[in-house]
Amino acid sequence: MSEYQYYEFRVVDRHLTSAEIAKLNELSSRANVTATGFAVEYNYGDFRGKPELLMERYFDAFVYVANWGNHQLMLRLPQRGLDLKELNAFQNDALKVKTKSDFVIFDFETDCEGDSSYEEGEVYMPELIPLREELLNGDLRPLYLGWLSGFQFDPDYDLSDVEKLEPPVPPGLNSLTDAQTALVDFLRIDPILVEAAALQSPELPAVESRQLQLSIWFKDIPQKQKDDWLLQLVERSDPSVRSEILAAFRESQAKAMPKSASSSPKRRTFQQLFEAREAHVEAYENRLAQEAAAEKARNARSAAQKRNQELDKLAGRVEAAWNELETHLKSTSQNRFIKVVQGLVDLRELAQRDGTLESYRLKLERFMKRHADKLTLQKRISHANLTQ
Repeated sequence: MSEYQYYEFRVVDRHLTSAEIAKLNELSSRANVTATGFAVEYNYGDFRGKPELLMERYFDAFVYVANWGNHQLMLRLPQRGLDLKELNAFQNDALKVKTKSDFVIFDFETDCEGDSSYEEGEVYMPELIPLREELLNGDLRPLYLGWLSGFQFDPDYDLSDVEKLEPPVPPGLNSLTDAQTALVDFLRIDPILVEAAALQSPELPAVESRQLQLSIWFKDIPQKQKDDWLLQLVERSDPSVRSEILAAFRESQAKAMPKSASSSPKRRTFQQLFEAREAHVEAYENRLAQEAAAEKARNARSAAQKRNQELDKLAGRVEAAWNELETHLKSTSQNRFIKVVQGLVDLRELAQRDGTLESYRLKLERFMKRHADKLTLQKRISHANLTQ
């Protein structure tokens, strides 16, 4: 299998300048560079650019796919309005949180060694780039999924270490967005592990409830602060302003909530999370077995109904069916004995259903006497247990 590497970068909050486009074109003669992105595919050789450096200088998102199993996603966000201590809690081998100048870069990476299945790297950027907007809005589910990927694939995790806890579990893990579902696929996270982790995740607040709370909170913000935010949004279209507003809103909500009313779920140890997954696997397998049994029963009922309809048709033409057996035996077809035995099986099943077995046996006995010289047919009838 030939080598395959795919690199794609994207800008979100601005357009690349002509000078930047010219600089990027120097990195690869085969790259497709536009005002909003850079993409290149390699079937031999390597990309000369350094993705980390390009993210720091130019881009807001990066996707890398290699056919030997490596997947990487980087997202760059303005640092303003982000709680770095909160974000750092999600770091592990699969997710790095890097602070660069005025930006924070989230680096998701997984390497399933030996996975050489063919895939098209172009599909991932459209699916994953909405994660950046979700993070700007304060949604931490993508970061928890990144941490979960590291938990799944790191063989060095000591499950018996009760001191180690999972990061805070964000709300809504049981109702992932399309982009978050795509991230689960991109990082190859076991869906059952995600379901087990979601057992500890609170429900997302209703959109209407959140909007109402935001509206009430915003009325109490000093006018000068509101004017400053509005000016930055209008004049500079600064995406970090929204992050700052929402961060201030969440902080005020947390302060206003009594400690006893805190909805933060209890964080599990690695061992507890692993056990939750094992229990979920057992429940999942039981559910699959029940569904398979129900499907088998439905198929059996359907087959029985269909067979009963076939026997109903046969019941109206029993004598004609016996005559057809004689017609089959007169033919020179190689499968004539097979057709005869199948016809006898059908007639016996009808006789069993309708309580006419004695009549069937008498007709079968006469039929076999008439064709006693056909030893192959006699053997086939005997093997089908039709004489019993």
